[in-house]
Amino acid sequence: MPWNRLACGLTMLAASAAALSDVALSQVPITGPTVTAELPPEVLDGGGLPLPVSVSALPLDFFDDFSWRSFVALNWPAAAGGRGVPDRTKPISAPGPRVWETWKASYETILPTGAPPGPWDSVDGPTPCASIPPSGSGLVRLFGSYSHFGDLNQAGFGGLSGPLVCQNRTYTRYEVRLNQPQYEHIANQRLYLRSTLLGLTAPERFPDGSIVVKAAWREFGANDDQELRSRFYTVDAAVLDPPSGRCEPKQLGLVGLHIVHKTPLRPQWVWSSFEHVDNVPEFGQPPMPTDRFSYNSSKDPQLTDSEPPTLTLATFQASPEPNQIVRELPLHPAAPNNIGTEAMNRRYQAALSGTVWANYQLVVTQWPRRTHDPDVVPSDDIPGDPFPAATVSMTSVANTAMESYLQTDTSCMDCHDLARQNKTDFINFLHVHAFDDTFVKVKSQFELQLHEKKLKIHTKQRSRR
Repeated sequence: MPWNRLACGLTMLAASAAALSDVALSQVPITGPTVTAELPPEVLDGGGLPLPVSVSALPLDFFDDFSWRSFVALNWPAAAGGRGVPDRTKPISAPGPRVWETWKASYETILPTGAPPGPWDSVDGPTPCASIPPSGSGLVRLFGSYSHFGDLNQAGFGGLSGPLVCQNRTYTRYEVRLNQPQYEHIANQRLYLRSTLLGLTAPERFPDGSIVVKAAWREFGANDDQELRSRFYTVDAAVLDPPSGRCEPKQLGLVGLHIVHKTPLRPQWVWSSFEHVDNVPEFGQPPMPTDRFSYNSSKDPQLTDSEPPTLTLATFQASPEPNQIVRELPLHPAAPNNIGTEAMNRRYQAALSGTVWANYQLVVTQWPRRTHDPDVVPSDDIPGDPFPAATVSMTSVANTAMESYLQTDTSCMDCHDLARQNKTDFINFLHVHAFDDTFVKVKSQFELQLHEKKLKIHTKQRSRR
């Protein structure tokens, strides 16, 4: 990004924040971190009361605190014998699967035959790994998709774009997991079928409390020592090799986590995005030759690569060329009445000191500022006037491990609004992965819209290079 544009933008940002903060917030401020296994049902103020949608000043700290409380609760060790329940007898530092890892995976939700997905508590069913027996398969940690490359390509405007390659020449893996309200709504309404999506005549509405998470993971190779690995939350998993179709044992480290939560007061959801601190250098900080970033080399040029092609069997490589990624926008700084995202990170990282979770950071919380329009039916079927707004934001609106090539000009809510326009309540992955029981090879309205949007963004990006 040209520095004169950035300087101008930061000036505008400060002015905007000051304008929003002419009147101090009447809510109780948040003065410290909350490290518990309890997932907040709504954005809360320092007194534990729900934050109103309309407030008198910039409410950044309340939303960033909500993001961090959600991150902590979802990464609490899970109780054995069920799905989605924290083990409150353990500290967050204890080993074992985390709460969100016990939720239903996308491959458990949309099955390769279009069959109805099983009950929430069931751990039986098919997986992308043919070598794993269906009985008890939900207890096996694995990475793969029925399309072979669905967990290797980044999302882009509701569809799949290109892969992200770590500096150790391994592909980044992605997964989507759903909590019980969201999963059961998809199953009950048969939203796993394309015919259902195409037949919607009114906007679909997920229940309050629905949450979807998307995670990004890097593989560790033979040359990655324990000192490096110890900085990450790691899992040992079966990982699908697309060319051979075999699942092989690998160790992976968490590098990114999106948390999307539909709350009672915010039907356009609240969007939180976290990264590992070693993904890329801080904005504007040149890397040192001794740094060990996952997606950045100290070599010049310090510019984000162009988007790579979508993976196919012809383009898949055993040792692909690493990508060069830089952070293109800074995290939100302090503003009147707000300590800012960077300081909120330091607050929670200090509270989590001595655990791997202190090595993660919030990069953006995005939320709707306008949730209803009386002239629209239903009244919440609107984009939500998100903050930060992607087209004018001079602070981070993207995750370097998940939207590596689209860090400006778009955002979570901007991209997912295509799903709202196509009646699925901001949830894109249904359109991308739904089982096609129509057998009609015609692009849907959703696919046509996302293609048009992608062209517009790429045109903007090319004009800046």
